[in-house]
Amino acid sequence: MDKIIKCIDLSNIKTKNDHMNWTDSVGAKIPFIYDDISGEINLIDYKNNKVLLEYNGYQKWMRTGHLRAGKIGELIGKNTVRFKYEIGQIIKSDSVDITIIDRKYEKHKHGKAIINDKYYKYKCNKCGFACGEYYKVGNYYEEFWILESDLLQGNGCSCCCATPQIVVNGINDIPTTDPWMVDYFQGGYNEAKKYMKSGNTKIYPICPNCGKIKGKKMSLNTINSLHGIGCTCGDGISYPEKYLSNLLDQLNVKYIKELTKTIFSWCGDYRYDFYLEEYNCIIETHGIQHYIQTTGNFNSDKLLEDRMKIDEDKEFIEIVVEPSNVPIAYHGQYHYRSGSTKQEMKGTALQQFILKKMGRSWDDTTNDSAKLDDIDRNAIDYFLRRAINAQRIAPSLNGEDTHNVLHNLRLLSEDGHLKNAAILLFGKEPLRFFPGVEFHIGRFGMNEADLIFQDVVEGNILQMADKVVALLRSKYLISPIHYEGMQRIEPLEIPEDALREMIYNSLVHKLYVGVPIQMWVFNDHIELWNEGKLPDAITIDTLVEKHSSHPRNQLVASVFYKAGFIESWGRGIRKINEAFDKAGLERPVFKESEGGLLVTFGRNYPTMKDAVSNIQSDDGINDGINDGINDGINFTQTEKLILKAISANKNITYVDLMNDLSISEATVTRAFRNFKTNGLIIRQGANKKGYWQITEKGKNVIS
Repeated sequence: MDKIIKCIDLSNIKTKNDHMNWTDSVGAKIPFIYDDISGEINLIDYKNNKVLLEYNGYQKWMRTGHLRAGKIGELIGKNTVRFKYEIGQIIKSDSVDITIIDRKYEKHKHGKAIINDKYYKYKCNKCGFACGEYYKVGNYYEEFWILESDLLQGNGCSCCCATPQIVVNGINDIPTTDPWMVDYFQGGYNEAKKYMKSGNTKIYPICPNCGKIKGKKMSLNTINSLHGIGCTCGDGISYPEKYLSNLLDQLNVKYIKELTKTIFSWCGDYRYDFYLEEYNCIIETHGIQHYIQTTGNFNSDKLLEDRMKIDEDKEFIEIVVEPSNVPIAYHGQYHYRSGSTKQEMKGTALQQFILKKMGRSWDDTTNDSAKLDDIDRNAIDYFLRRAINAQRIAPSLNGEDTHNVLHNLRLLSEDGHLKNAAILLFGKEPLRFFPGVEFHIGRFGMNEADLIFQDVVEGNILQMADKVVALLRSKYLISPIHYEGMQRIEPLEIPEDALREMIYNSLVHKLYVGVPIQMWVFNDHIELWNEGKLPDAITIDTLVEKHSSHPRNQLVASVFYKAGFIESWGRGIRKINEAFDKAGLERPVFKESEGGLLVTFGRNYPTMKDAVSNIQSDDGINDGINDGINDGINFTQTEKLILKAISANKNITYVDLMNDLSISEATVTRAFRNFKTNGLIIRQGANKKGYWQITEKGKNVIS
């Protein structure tokens, strides 16, 4: 942002004893120029070193010192403070995970004045809501922006983080997130779309089973948590009750629900879930209060054994039901046991479960919205070159049309429709179909709060690894230069084969209905995370040992294998560890984190000490040459080190140089001023997206 021009003319303010006499100056006009605005400010009043100023009908109390300093932006409706967040920046905390996609100043009323505020568009990496796009709210469409002050307060996404949340159709409304709840609204879909499942709004629900309207209002949050309304017809009964009711119905066993004292006097005020009259048997779920002394509503002096003796001696059997990973179907819904409660299996989890039972993976399912025109032929040709070179497909496939290639790779359904894997691997714009097809990279300082810069890699996943590695090489990682004989060698600080293997693994095993892959590059280490839990047969301990291959996306893995990117024997992690061992680096650490797999590994040159020593060792050879070339120009040893660091990474920042070379900001600033003065470097492109280019003269200094 260019420097703001500010000029405050205080010549109309009276003075007394060489001091400004604000009291006697009330009523004076104060001319000003502020960026592209000029005019006069009225001095209305003065009290206790504060002046009451007026401009265009808007009044504001201000300290006299602030007026003299020209801090009148708010008064005149001109906000010139820099944006706190950059476009592309990821804002992440325990509750917020968004990516900034645009920003602007927007005028709005503040009292009587028109002032500017900073607004942002964002994309939520958790729920998929894209702020700035038009969404239907009620009977009209609204384009959402968010104030910077709201982001600073940690409010985050208006759909899934903010309080109160907004209801956006197609994102977080009940028909979208929990369509089963629609049947509980008397107004059906049109009423349900106005609310979200977690709201405290109370309604008179209607039972979808019997049509009875409940006489008491219930909150939507309660209906969702109970998964029903507790209707006497059976809606809202607990997981064990649903399981037993389903089982007894399938076995054609007749039963009476809610056994009471009307049948057996010994029941007292207690009720029992099922009575099998044919077998004279009672079944009770969650019934510990019946035979163990408890407190609260179920407190009683007489336990089950004592109460039954009133009628006749009876025995009871306790059946312990262990938690199960197998969902139970009930009224078209799937439920599973989680601790002492039931949970409905839905969304991605249900989809993955059904596909697993069918022996298929998500990438093997058909995508009816995609056409052959959505496939990038260049990506197909790239794959064919790699696969033929790896000797994993027949050379005769080279030149085959797109349809035949996809067919041979099993990426087409029987009726010729594209599968999800085809779009992921070869799509022109996979992000248009799947929001999680991105690779986010961020360069941080000491912690996650210290974001220096970041990038987002898009496109098909077949070529994504090449793009990521190229970006890491040019902008994020160090490639120390050395010579083997006359050959110039620039290896990455991390073994490139191991780095590619980690990226390939993340692409193959990612859950693509989730959030993008994320890589955090710190001064001393790197973290790589992709969403998707380990297969049931694999643990963190067995991951690093010999194990069979269990790819989440089987078709993707097959294509990656044919391209020569990966093996099919579950050896990826072992190969990574072997590469790190060979390079003399500590092995990466793998752990499950936030529903995904997190890999953490150290950097080989966290402070560039080794690189610096290598540079210094060359100085004796180069000094004689440089002295002849750079007559009259003297550069310090530190300046030469800085120049060589720029040569190795044209996108390097002041912060990088300060951290890597352990030098002060003043030293870096002084060096850059010297370089530019002597024509050693040139800035190419814009300030934020540009880079440093070393001139021939600069290359001679470090050659």
